Amino acid sequence: MNFRSETHTFSSDDWILVQEYLKTFDSPEKRTLALIRLLDHNGCIFCGEANVRVMKNKRSVWCTRCRKRTWLTNGTFFENMRRLDVAHGILTLLERGVDLCAHQASVLFECAYDTAWTFFLKIETIIAEKIPKAEGLLECLSLVFTSIFTRRSNQTPANAHPRDEQKSYEKEFRAEDGSSSQKSSYSQTSTEEGTKNQSDGSILSKSPLLELIVDHPIDFDTLLEKSKMSFSNLSMELFELQSAKLIVRQPGERYVRATTATDPQGPMQHITSIQIIEDGSAAASDSYFINHALHYIQSLSQGISRKYLQLTLCLHWFQFDKLRWTPGELIYACKLHRAITKKEIKSSVTPLKIRMFKVMEEQKAC
Repeated sequence: MNFRSETHTFSSDDWILVQEYLKTFDSPEKRTLALIRLLDHNGCIFCGEANVRVMKNKRSVWCTRCRKRTWLTNGTFFENMRRLDVAHGILTLLERGVDLCAHQASVLFECAYDTAWTFFLKIETIIAEKIPKAEGLLECLSLVFTSIFTRRSNQTPANAHPRDEQKSYEKEFRAEDGSSSQKSSYSQTSTEEGTKNQSDGSILSKSPLLELIVDHPIDFDTLLEKSKMSFSNLSMELFELQSAKLIVRQPGERYVRATTATDPQGPMQHITSIQIIEDGSAAASDSYFINHALHYIQSLSQGISRKYLQLTLCLHWFQFDKLRWTPGELIYACKLHRAITKKEIKSSVTPLKIRMFKVMEEQKAC
C-alpha cells in the first residue's frame, strides 16, 4: 500500500514517519535550529567565552566578551550550505529508515531539486569513505547495472544513450591499462572463471533466451520486446549467459551465440563478474543481491547515471546494513567530517569494479 501525492510516493509506513517529522519540525526555522544544536557548539572560537548570543539568522553567534561574530557551521560538513533545514530533514528521515530520494526531498522541503540532489551525493560520499574498512561486501562489475543507466552525466558520450557511458569507460580502461602484466592477469582470471562456469553451463544452456539469440546478432531492445522480460531481469540473464560463455556481447548492445563469433571486447568481458571480497569466490545466489539493489534504485529514482552508481549503492548499504549503521551513526559521521565541495562530487566516477551490500532476507524484512 502506497501513499501518493501529486508528485511523490511513499509507502504507508514511511509516510507516517514523514508526517511525524513534519509535525515536530513544522517550519524551516525549527529545522535549521535543530541542526545547529546537533553541532554542539561550545561558544566563541576566539576567546572561549561560553556566554554567546545567537544572531537572528540562527547561523552565527555574537560573543558578549570579545564582541566578535562566530559562524556556527564554519569548518564543518555543513559549511556554505544555504538550506540547513533541508539538510536536517534529509538526515533525520534517512536515520529513521525512510526510503527517500532527491525528488521527494525537494517536494517535502520546497527546495530546488539540485539542492537536495547535491546533499544526497555529499552524504553518499561520507558513506563511501567507510567502504575500505567494511566487511562482507560484494564485489561485481558495473556492467550488471547497465539496465538502470537512464540519466546522462558529464561522462556520457555526446549524442549517445546513457548506457553507452559504460562502454566508453571500458574502452578508456583498456586503452590506459595495456601493460602485458595486466593482460596476463585478465587472461588468468578468464581461465579460472571458465572452469568455474562449466558446471553452470548445462543449466543455462536450457535458457529460453538462447532460442532468441541465434547466429545473427540481435540487439538488446529487440530481445526486450520478444522475451517479454523486465529490463533488470533481461540484463541479469544476459550477464549470466555471458559469464557461462554461451553468448558474446558485441558493440552496439548486440548479442550472438558464442560458437559463431569471437569476443571483440577482449579480456575485459571475462573478468570475474561477481566475487565476494573476503575469499574471491563466486556464488550463484549473488544475483539475488544484485537484483535487490536494482529494485531499490528503480523504486526510488527509476534510473541513474553510471557516474554515480557507486555512491547510490552506498545509500543502499546504509538503508539495509543496520548492524553497521546504527541510529545516529550517519549524523555523527557528518558532524566529524569536513565540508565537501561540488568539485569533489563532480570528480567522482564509478570504477569498473564496484562494492555493494549483501541484503539478507531478515534485513530485507526489517
